[in-house]
Amino acid sequence: MSDVFISYSRKDKAFVERLHNALKEQGRETWVDWDAIEWTEDWWNAIERGIEGTNTFVFVISPDSVASQHCNAEIDHAVKHNKRLVPIVYREVAAETVHQALGKLNWLFLRERDRFESTVAELIEAIETDLTYVQAHTRLEVRAIEWAQKGRNESFVLRGDDLKEAESWLGQGKEPHPTELQREYLRSSRTTEEANQILFAAGQTAKRMVQIGSGVLAVTLVGAAIAGGFAWKAARDGEEARAEARIERAVAGALRQFDADQAGGLRMAMMAGFELQKLIQGKSVDQYPAISPILALQSGLERIRETKIPSNQGFVRSVAFSSDGTRMATAGYDGSIKFWDKNGKLITTINSNQGFVRSVAFSPDGSRMATAGYDGSTKLWDKDGNQVGQFEGSLLAFSPDWQRIAIAEKPSYFGAPLPNAKATIINLYRVDLDLNSLLRRACQRLKPYILDDSKQKTEQAQCEAQLGKNWAAERIAR
Repeated sequence: MSDVFISYSRKDKAFVERLHNALKEQGRETWVDWDAIEWTEDWWNAIERGIEGTNTFVFVISPDSVASQHCNAEIDHAVKHNKRLVPIVYREVAAETVHQALGKLNWLFLRERDRFESTVAELIEAIETDLTYVQAHTRLEVRAIEWAQKGRNESFVLRGDDLKEAESWLGQGKEPHPTELQREYLRSSRTTEEANQILFAAGQTAKRMVQIGSGVLAVTLVGAAIAGGFAWKAARDGEEARAEARIERAVAGALRQFDADQAGGLRMAMMAGFELQKLIQGKSVDQYPAISPILALQSGLERIRETKIPSNQGFVRSVAFSSDGTRMATAGYDGSIKFWDKNGKLITTINSNQGFVRSVAFSPDGSRMATAGYDGSTKLWDKDGNQVGQFEGSLLAFSPDWQRIAIAEKPSYFGAPLPNAKATIINLYRVDLDLNSLLRRACQRLKPYILDDSKQKTEQAQCEAQLGKNWAAERIAR
């Protein structure tokens, strides 16, 4: 970057050399095109970069510079990027012939009859006014231009403290004012930063869940996305990288939307999943970095579809699934054992006579069940709840097929039930890591919203492609 860009006519070169030397003596770096060469594309690109990377644009006014097509193009480019403009009159001209961007400004006069040193001092004063602000303007404009030239790849956005400082600069309201490109650049940077924060927070939450014995699904997805996805994507560019950025922004929006509008959040996650599906094109999803739509779809489907069962057992100490996933057993502090079908419908209740039951587990073939009581006994039961054996000691295991998972919410303090807390609720979840399956479920779940809204033609077409033409007539799957 330079302190000053000098735009001038070649006929005024001797004067510009004197001005350049005077600024150099004051420690100012100037960008001057000394060579009278043809207006080629490479030359003009160099001129544009020089203007974009300077803090102050100085225009030397003379009859020749005012009439120069090249000089006027340089002014236009400086105006486009909201550069600080300083006009210096070297030779008299009619005011109406000067570029309109210069006509409204205060001019400095460095004609042959004017005192050169005092006017240069005025120029230095103009250059140094709000210099920190102007330098930040230049740096941000250069970064924004690079971002735009790279296809708005989010690898080039601002992050962390750089973003906070830029946003603080934006709010100062000084001149030169921010360009629209700078504003777009900061908006994109903030969107990307928020998306990263959401995914990082989700990863941290998932890790904490694993530490307490749950959340294996979430940490697998988020851990893979954070550890592998961002680093891999940052090294790439082009249309595929932009598609990944769009997917991640959509997922971040979906995660935010879930709290206010579950159906709307799930729809956003579903559309991100469709885009990921198109991007993968036969690749294995577990080898692809942008897997965050799977997390969003899984979270959205379970928020809408989670089954809550009042167990009416006081506090539930343990939950277990049969090996075939068709039955679930819950053990309560009241000593009761309840059998449920896979959808949470109560089958039968038995009294274990073991005090409160500490744990419950099914045998691998599902024909037997074991309960471990607070009295130190382990009892064996058949699948209908008839006791068939009893041993000393206790044991616990759960769901061998991982098709469903049950989590019991039991308010406690260091393992002891809280007397005034609400009764335990059992949350049933379906474990599903397959993108195609998740998209099918999302289409089925959102069927009433998609079919009733004529604007959602894209979603209708994509769901028909996923489920077949008769998907609208199918029963909503559980």
